[in-house]
Amino acid sequence: MRPDPVELDEVMDRLAAARLWAVRRVPSAATAVLAVITSVRPARDVGPGIAVPDRRLAAFPADPRWVAYVDPVTALLTPVDELGWRLLHQVGHLVRGHARRSPLRPGAAIGADPRLGRRWRVAADAEVNEELAGHGLRPPPGQPTAAALGLPPGRTAQEYLALLARDGRDPAVAGDCGSAADGVRRPWDDTAVAGLDALTRAALRRAGPRRPG
Repeated sequence: MRPDPVELDEVMDRLAAARLWAVRRVPSAATAVLAVITSVRPARDVGPGIAVPDRRLAAFPADPRWVAYVDPVTALLTPVDELGWRLLHQVGHLVRGHARRSPLRPGAAIGADPRLGRRWRVAADAEVNEELAGHGLRPPPGQPTAAALGLPPGRTAQEYLALLARDGRDPAVAGDCGSAADGVRRPWDDTAVAGLDALTRAALRRAGPRRPG
């Protein structure tokens, strides 16, 4: 079930407000935040005129082409400041090239250990969240931070991955940030949606958000 025009207009208005919130909180991320393409997915229809949130898209996951996938019901139920935070979080994955850096990228020798995927996604989230914390932005409940994981601040995803593996920890993943975080294609990734070209993506990564101070 696709949202009716009134609902879709409200979703787009909320996404626009979330971009504005994000730009105001992290001005150095403005170019990247405004460049992200949002694709509103069909709502999940469970009955006549009844739509429910698609929890797979709760974190507004993105793909490496800078397309973020939005569930309209979730967008309408989520506060604008949380939408803005999640947009900044996805930008963090994109500008850091986490899909390219992931040990799960095609051809990587990862065996059949699902713990590696979970650890990488937590490590990548922690790297991004450390950056956002430097801008005074607290994550939503359940999001991994270095402090909550008992890890040192200011490390890269690779360093956090090594520390988690060394300690034998297998932390839970807080939502699915999509293939932008680990390079593994998701069912909702849609090549029919025109993403950003490779040159533009590279330029955005070079001009990504800066740490304050």
